[in-house]
Amino acid sequence: MVPVLGKSQRTRIEFNGDETFTYFQRPAEDAIFNGELFKEKERQFLKRNMRLHNVSFPIGHQQTVQIELKSFWQKESMNLNRRGLREGRFVTLLSDQRPPIEDALAWVKLVWPLYKKGFSVLLLDLPGAGGSGVNADPHVSYELWEQEDFRIVESALRGLSVTRTHLIAFGRSCRIILKFAKHAQIDAWSSFVAKEHCWYQPDIDFFALFQEELGDCPPGHVQEWRLEAVKKQQHLFREVRWETWVPDA
Repeated sequence: MVPVLGKSQRTRIEFNGDETFTYFQRPAEDAIFNGELFKEKERQFLKRNMRLHNVSFPIGHQQTVQIELKSFWQKESMNLNRRGLREGRFVTLLSDQRPPIEDALAWVKLVWPLYKKGFSVLLLDLPGAGGSGVNADPHVSYELWEQEDFRIVESALRGLSVTRTHLIAFGRSCRIILKFAKHAQIDAWSSFVAKEHCWYQPDIDFFALFQEELGDCPPGHVQEWRLEAVKKQQHLFREVRWETWVPDA
Protein backbone atom coordinates (compact mmCIF):
# COMPACT_ATOMS: atom_id res chain seq x y z
CA MET A 1 0.00 0.00 0.00
CA VAL A 2 1.23 3.47 -0.88
CA PRO A 3 -0.63 6.32 0.85
CA VAL A 4 -0.19 9.75 -0.71
CA LEU A 5 -1.20 12.69 1.48
CA GLY A 6 -2.23 16.04 0.09
CA LYS A 7 -3.80 19.13 1.56
CA SER A 8 -7.37 18.04 0.94
CA GLN A 9 -7.21 14.48 -0.44
CA ARG A 10 -5.72 11.18 0.68
CA THR A 11 -4.92 8.74 -2.09
CA ARG A 12 -4.33 5.03 -1.51
CA ILE A 13 -2.72 2.84 -4.17
CA GLU A 14 -2.45 -0.94 -3.66
CA PHE A 15 -0.61 -3.47 -5.80
CA ASN A 16 -2.88 -6.46 -6.44
CA GLY A 17 -0.07 -8.86 -7.31
CA ASP A 18 -1.19 -9.46 -10.90
CA GLU A 19 0.24 -6.37 -12.62
CA THR A 20 -2.80 -4.32 -11.60
CA PHE A 21 -3.34 -1.66 -8.96
CA THR A 22 -6.33 -0.49 -6.91
CA TYR A 23 -6.76 3.27 -6.61
CA PHE A 24 -8.82 4.91 -3.87
CA GLN A 25 -9.18 8.58 -3.00
CA ARG A 26 -11.11 10.45 -0.34
CA PRO A 27 -10.90 13.65 1.74
CA ALA A 28 -7.84 13.79 4.00
CA GLU A 29 -8.49 13.68 7.73
CA ASP A 30 -6.82 17.05 8.29
CA ALA A 31 -9.19 18.61 5.78
CA ILE A 32 -12.12 17.25 7.79
CA PHE A 33 -10.68 18.30 11.15
CA ASN A 34 -10.15 21.84 9.87
CA GLY A 35 -13.87 22.23 9.28
CA GLU A 36 -16.20 24.39 11.33
CA LEU A 37 -17.61 21.34 13.11
CA PHE A 38 -14.74 21.32 15.62
CA LYS A 39 -13.60 23.78 18.24
CA GLU A 40 -9.88 24.41 18.39
CA LYS A 41 -9.13 22.25 21.44
CA GLU A 42 -10.98 19.26 19.98
CA ARG A 43 -9.40 19.83 16.56
CA GLN A 44 -5.87 19.80 18.00
CA PHE A 45 -6.64 16.66 20.02
CA LEU A 46 -7.84 14.79 16.94
CA LYS A 47 -4.86 15.82 14.82
CA ARG A 48 -2.34 15.03 17.54
CA ASN A 49 -3.72 11.68 18.69
CA MET A 50 -5.14 9.95 15.62
CA ARG A 51 -3.21 6.90 14.41
CA LEU A 52 -4.00 5.12 11.15
CA HIS A 53 -3.79 1.30 10.98
CA ASN A 54 -4.27 -1.28 8.24
CA VAL A 55 -4.92 -4.91 9.16
CA SER A 56 -5.15 -7.76 6.65
CA PHE A 57 -6.34 -11.32 7.29
CA PRO A 58 -8.10 -14.18 5.45
CA ILE A 59 -11.77 -15.09 5.70
CA GLY A 60 -13.26 -18.14 4.07
CA HIS A 61 -11.11 -20.03 1.59
CA GLN A 62 -10.29 -17.52 -1.12
CA GLN A 63 -10.84 -14.09 0.38
CA THR A 64 -8.57 -11.68 2.18
CA VAL A 65 -9.95 -8.72 4.09
CA GLN A 66 -8.17 -5.38 4.38
CA ILE A 67 -9.46 -3.25 7.26
CA GLU A 68 -8.54 0.36 7.94
CA LEU A 69 -8.87 1.67 11.51
CA LYS A 70 -8.25 4.98 13.22
CA SER A 71 -7.21 4.83 16.86
CA PHE A 72 -7.05 7.31 19.71
CA TRP A 73 -5.09 5.52 22.43
CA GLN A 74 -5.13 6.34 26.10
CA LYS A 75 -1.65 6.48 27.64
CA GLU A 76 -1.94 2.99 29.15
CA SER A 77 -3.01 1.53 25.79
CA MET A 78 -0.25 2.92 23.57
CA ASN A 79 2.25 0.16 24.25
CA LEU A 80 1.88 -3.60 24.60
CA ASN A 81 2.30 -5.33 27.96
CA ARG A 82 4.46 -8.40 28.56
CA ARG A 83 1.78 -10.62 27.05
CA GLY A 84 1.77 -8.54 23.88
CA LEU A 85 -1.64 -6.99 24.60
CA ARG A 86 -2.98 -3.49 25.14
CA GLU A 87 -4.32 -2.51 28.54
CA GLY A 88 -7.22 -0.20 29.37
CA ARG A 89 -10.83 0.22 28.31
CA PHE A 90 -11.80 0.28 24.64
CA VAL A 91 -14.82 1.31 22.62
CA THR A 92 -15.15 0.57 18.89
CA LEU A 93 -17.47 2.58 16.65
CA LEU A 94 -19.03 0.91 13.62
CA SER A 95 -20.76 2.97 10.94
CA ASP A 96 -23.51 1.87 8.59
CA GLN A 97 -22.46 0.66 5.14
CA ARG A 98 -24.96 2.65 3.08
CA PRO A 99 -24.91 6.13 1.54
CA PRO A 100 -24.51 8.86 2.56
CA ILE A 101 -22.17 7.23 5.14
CA GLU A 102 -18.76 6.71 3.53
CA ASP A 103 -16.49 5.84 6.43
CA ALA A 104 -16.20 5.60 10.21
CA LEU A 105 -15.36 9.30 10.49
CA ALA A 106 -19.14 9.73 10.64
CA TRP A 107 -18.60 9.03 14.38
CA VAL A 108 -15.74 11.47 14.84
CA LYS A 109 -17.68 13.87 17.07
CA LEU A 110 -17.98 11.09 19.67
CA VAL A 111 -14.24 10.53 19.90
CA TRP A 112 -13.38 13.44 22.19
CA PRO A 113 -16.17 12.86 24.78
CA LEU A 114 -15.48 9.11 24.92
CA TYR A 115 -11.76 9.72 25.27
CA LYS A 116 -12.39 12.09 28.18
CA LYS A 117 -14.34 9.27 29.86
CA GLY A 118 -11.18 7.14 29.86
CA PHE A 119 -11.74 4.99 26.76
CA SER A 120 -9.32 4.32 23.97
CA VAL A 121 -11.47 4.92 20.88
CA LEU A 122 -11.32 2.98 17.62
CA LEU A 123 -13.07 3.90 14.38
CA LEU A 124 -13.32 0.77 12.23
CA ASP A 125 -14.18 0.88 8.54
CA LEU A 126 -15.95 -2.30 7.46
CA PRO A 127 -15.35 -3.55 3.88
CA GLY A 128 -16.67 -1.17 1.27
CA ALA A 129 -16.32 1.84 3.57
CA GLY A 130 -13.33 4.10 4.04
CA GLY A 131 -10.20 2.32 2.90
CA SER A 132 -11.40 -1.21 3.78
CA GLY A 133 -12.18 -3.93 1.26
CA VAL A 134 -12.08 -7.60 0.31
CA ASN A 135 -9.41 -8.90 -2.06
CA ALA A 136 -8.18 -5.31 -2.47
CA ASP A 137 -11.60 -4.13 -3.71
CA PRO A 138 -12.65 -1.07 -1.65
CA HIS A 139 -16.06 -1.05 -3.37
CA VAL A 140 -17.02 -4.61 -2.41
CA SER A 141 -20.72 -5.25 -1.86
CA TYR A 142 -22.12 -5.80 1.62
CA GLU A 143 -23.59 -9.19 0.70
CA LEU A 144 -20.16 -10.65 -0.08
CA TRP A 145 -18.94 -10.45 3.54
CA GLU A 146 -22.14 -10.02 5.59
CA GLN A 147 -21.99 -13.53 7.08
CA GLU A 148 -18.49 -12.89 8.41
CA ASP A 149 -19.01 -9.34 9.70
CA PHE A 150 -18.63 -10.06 13.43
CA ARG A 151 -15.55 -12.22 12.81
CA ILE A 152 -14.07 -9.41 10.71
CA VAL A 153 -14.50 -6.97 13.61
CA GLU A 154 -12.86 -9.33 16.10
CA SER A 155 -9.97 -10.26 13.79
CA ALA A 156 -9.23 -6.61 12.97
CA LEU A 157 -9.16 -5.56 16.63
CA ARG A 158 -7.10 -8.55 17.71
CA GLY A 159 -4.68 -7.49 14.99
CA LEU A 160 -4.16 -4.34 17.05
CA SER A 161 -3.78 -6.42 20.26
CA VAL A 162 -7.16 -5.29 21.63
CA THR A 163 -8.70 -8.12 23.64
CA ARG A 164 -12.02 -6.67 24.80
CA THR A 165 -14.22 -3.82 23.60
CA HIS A 166 -17.58 -2.12 23.86
CA LEU A 167 -19.37 -1.48 20.56
CA ILE A 168 -21.34 1.50 19.29
CA ALA A 169 -23.11 0.65 16.05
CA PHE A 170 -25.29 2.36 13.48
CA GLY A 171 -27.80 0.84 11.05
CA ARG A 172 -26.93 -2.61 9.74
CA SER A 173 -23.79 -2.71 11.88
CA CYS A 174 -26.06 -3.21 14.90
CA ARG A 175 -26.50 -6.79 13.71
CA ILE A 176 -22.88 -7.43 14.64
CA ILE A 177 -23.61 -6.94 18.34
CA LEU A 178 -26.31 -9.62 18.30
CA LYS A 179 -24.16 -11.97 16.24
CA PHE A 180 -21.53 -11.82 18.96
CA ALA A 181 -24.25 -12.70 21.46
CA LYS A 182 -25.45 -15.53 19.23
CA HIS A 183 -22.07 -17.14 18.64
CA ALA A 184 -20.25 -16.48 21.94
CA GLN A 185 -21.08 -16.45 25.62
CA ILE A 186 -20.90 -12.83 26.72
CA ASP A 187 -20.00 -12.46 30.37
CA ALA A 188 -18.16 -10.05 32.62
CA TRP A 189 -14.64 -11.35 31.96
CA SER A 190 -13.89 -13.91 29.30
CA SER A 191 -15.49 -12.82 26.03
CA PHE A 192 -14.06 -10.51 23.38
CA VAL A 193 -16.95 -8.06 23.54
CA ALA A 194 -17.94 -6.37 26.77
CA LYS A 195 -21.45 -6.57 28.16
CA GLU A 196 -22.61 -3.01 27.47
CA HIS A 197 -23.17 -1.64 23.98
CA CYS A 198 -25.10 1.10 22.20
CA TRP A 199 -26.88 1.16 18.88
CA TYR A 200 -28.35 3.97 16.83
CA GLN A 201 -31.20 3.44 14.35
CA PRO A 202 -30.73 -0.37 14.36
CA ASP A 203 -31.56 -2.23 11.15
CA ILE A 204 -31.90 -5.87 12.22
CA ASP A 205 -33.74 -8.70 10.48
CA PHE A 206 -34.25 -11.09 13.38
CA PHE A 207 -35.73 -13.87 11.27
CA ALA A 208 -32.75 -13.77 8.91
CA LEU A 209 -30.48 -13.86 11.95
CA PHE A 210 -31.84 -17.31 12.85
CA GLN A 211 -32.27 -18.66 9.33
CA GLU A 212 -29.74 -21.45 9.93
CA GLU A 213 -31.50 -22.68 13.08
CA LEU A 214 -35.14 -22.17 12.08
CA GLY A 215 -35.11 -22.61 8.33
CA ASP A 216 -38.02 -21.36 6.26
CA CYS A 217 -41.43 -21.15 7.84
CA PRO A 218 -43.19 -24.51 7.25
CA PRO A 219 -46.68 -24.32 5.70
CA GLY A 220 -49.40 -24.37 8.32
CA HIS A 221 -47.02 -23.75 11.26
CA VAL A 222 -46.52 -20.00 11.13
CA GLN A 223 -47.44 -19.40 14.78
CA GLU A 224 -45.10 -22.11 16.14
CA TRP A 225 -42.26 -20.91 13.91
CA ARG A 226 -42.63 -17.32 15.06
CA LEU A 227 -42.76 -18.32 18.73
CA GLU A 228 -39.49 -20.22 18.39
CA ALA A 229 -37.87 -17.23 16.68
CA VAL A 230 -39.05 -14.91 19.47
CA LYS A 231 -37.53 -17.21 22.11
CA LYS A 232 -34.16 -16.99 20.39
CA GLN A 233 -34.42 -13.21 20.14
CA GLN A 234 -35.15 -12.96 23.86
CA HIS A 235 -32.04 -15.03 24.59
CA LEU A 236 -29.88 -12.53 22.72
CA PHE A 237 -31.35 -9.60 24.62
CA ARG A 238 -30.56 -11.37 27.90
CA GLU A 239 -26.98 -11.85 26.75
CA VAL A 240 -26.34 -8.21 25.91
CA ARG A 241 -27.16 -5.04 27.82
CA TRP A 242 -27.85 -2.49 25.15
CA GLU A 243 -29.10 1.04 24.85
CA THR A 244 -30.79 2.75 21.94
CA TRP A 245 -29.16 6.11 21.43
CA VAL A 246 -31.59 8.97 20.83
CA PRO A 247 -29.59 12.11 19.91
CA ASP A 248 -30.59 15.46 21.36
CA ALA A 249 -33.00 17.44 19.25
